[in-house]
Parts: sequence; structure tokens; C-alpha cells
Amino acid sequence: DFYAVTYNGVNGFIFKTSLSLSEITPSPTSTTKTTATVVRDQAYFRKEASTSSESLGRLAKGTLVTVTGTQGDFYAVTYNGQNGFIYKTSLSLGEVTPEPGYDTKTGTIILNNTNIRSSAGGEVVDRLNAGDQVTIIGESGNYYHIRYNGSKTGYVLKSLVTVSGGTVTPTPAGSKGYVLSFAFLYQTNSTSGKIMDLLYKGDQVTLNGETGSFYAVEYDNRNGYMRKTDISLSYVPQDVVPTPSTTTTPGPSGYKTEKLDWFSKGKGLFQAGDTVSVKDCDTGYVWDCRVMYGSNHLDLEPWTATDTAIMKEAYNGHFDYVRHAVLVLYNGHVYAGSMYGEPHGEQTITTNNFDGQFCIHFSGSKTHGSGVVDSAHQAAVSKAMGYSW
Repeated sequence: DFYAVTYNGVNGFIFKTSLSLSEITPSPTSTTKTTATVVRDQAYFRKEASTSSESLGRLAKGTLVTVTGTQGDFYAVTYNGQNGFIYKTSLSLGEVTPEPGYDTKTGTIILNNTNIRSSAGGEVVDRLNAGDQVTIIGESGNYYHIRYNGSKTGYVLKSLVTVSGGTVTPTPAGSKGYVLSFAFLYQTNSTSGKIMDLLYKGDQVTLNGETGSFYAVEYDNRNGYMRKTDISLSYVPQDVVPTPSTTTTPGPSGYKTEKLDWFSKGKGLFQAGDTVSVKDCDTGYVWDCRVMYGSNHLDLEPWTATDTAIMKEAYNGHFDYVRHAVLVLYNGHVYAGSMYGEPHGEQTITTNNFDGQFCIHFSGSKTHGSGVVDSAHQAAVSKAMGYSW
């Protein structure tokens, strides 16, 4: 799938789909500057005018940028003092605000480190603090579409904003809480809200306030809600995560489920572009994935839109950060793993209806953000050792 190439005197390899075997002449660019509005959620802001170019980030629907020219299917733009390129279909030439027919309102953020997202439930692009003023320009489910800090836009949970005329209830902030047993981290202050994560006994959270029977909490750099009955204000020791056994007896398929120690064997086992099959232990759903890379753990993406649909069914119709015990079939071996399905980061496949990548952890693997061995992932890996392909 690669071309062997020479660039600046250095030999290497580039994906065939990233190259054209003829010279591409850039379109002339205009010196006229105009304001444009992002009209697609999580639109890529790229370094070069190519879908394979490095991403400089993603912009929320409604974000204002300055167009400085055109190049093929892209506009050359400036955003927050940085130059880059955005697909033309992701922009509207002109300022779009507010959403059609929406009566704008003024709101006040009620919690420190409130996540501002690129779309309703999308990735975090910014944070605001208690007392920050925002202009509400639209709504999407449990989220307000807001404009803040001048021309910036994003989405924030309605429960974290008080609309002018309402009352902001003072809440304790900064104190620590400890999970009493298994407990969910919810996106809203309701047990019917989206589950963001599953926490285990002794996991520590930061309390940002109270709302009814819920604490507003921060965990792993994410804001959410947990039931007060699941939290102790006194220290609770973590359970000792059992070490997975090395292997199990063969299942009906003839495969043995094996423990894969990530840093001694797993990190160098998988190759970018390889195919692995993943089986969700609880539902039995199986789908195929493409390996992207692996440093602290394995990063993958579903191969096709069908694979994404099957994976989504394993998550009961919506992706989140809850750990799932899984089995990974690769080169005739089945390994016990733990995944969370929330799409994040970069992608190499644009036709699979999966906007990013997802992670699978194995025995001893670590998170990217905190660089620690995640007890919840390791518990799921131990659980997977009890299943067979």
C-alpha cells in the first residue's frame, strides 16, 4: 500500500492514497479577506489543502474564520492567528448567527472548568469557568449552542448554564470524593443521561458542586455527574485488580484466550494497517478493525460503516467511555482486552461513519493522557480472560 520515495535526500515510504503521480498545481489564491462561518460539526482545520494533511484541530459549527484565498477544494483561512485550510463545503461565506429563528439569550457558566464542545456531545475544544458570560444562539438536545469570548462558538450542557434571571446556587468546589463501589459518571444530572464512564471502588473525583441528588464532579479531565449515594467524602481504598492468568482452555472455536503483556510483547506485535477482529464479551458482536498504531495501548478504527454499526450496537446504540471486556483475534491468537468506543483523535478511513479512532488496552497498558495503568481497563481485561472466541 506504500510508495518508496525520496524527499530532501531522505528515503522513506508514503501511503499510495496520499500521492498523485502527476504534479498538482495549486489554484491561484485571492488576497481578498472575508468572514466565513463553519457549517459542519467538528470541521477539520488542516495545515495543507489536502484531506491527508496534518490536522491543526477541529472547529465547532458556527465558528467564525477569515478566508484569505482558495486552493482546489479548500479555502485558505486564518483562525485565532493561525493559518490553515478548511474544506469549502464546511464553510459558509458570511457570518451565521444565531441559528435561524432562535431568540438569543444571555447565560452564565456555573462551574469551573466547564467543557465547551465542538458539537452536542462532541470533543472538548475549550473550557470556561464559573461566572463566565455566554450568548446562547441555539439548542441541540441537552446542549446550548453558545458564542463566547468574542467570536468563539461551541456547545455546553444546559445544566451547566443559568439563563439570565435564574439563580446560580453556590456550590463547594475542589474537595475530593471517593467511589464506594462500581458507579457511573453521567453526562447530565440524571440516571437517564448518557454514561460517560464506569468508575471503580476507591477512584478519586473532584467535587465541583451539588445539584439535587447528584454531585457535579471532574474525573480524568472530564466534567460530569455522579449520584451522591455513590460517593464518600472520606478516603476509600481501591480494590486490588487481579492479575489475569496467562491463558485459558480452548473455547468452541479452538482458540485459547491469552493474556498479552503490552510492554513486553504487545507494543511490537501489531503493525499499522493490519486487520484485527474484535469480539465484545457481553453481547457477542464481532467486527473488523484497522490498526493505526500503538504506544501506551492499541489505537484502531473500524474498517467499514458496517463494522462501525456493529460496534455501535455493542454499545447499545451510542458510543461512550465505558470500558468493555473484549477479545482480539490477530494472526491466529485471541487476546484479552478492554476497549472504550468513544471516537477521538485522528482517522485514516473517512468512509466508515466513525469520526476518529478508539482504544484497546491489554495487560499493563497505560492511558495516553495520564500515563498510568487504568484500573478499570485492567478489571475488564481480567473479565475478558473468562471468555472464549
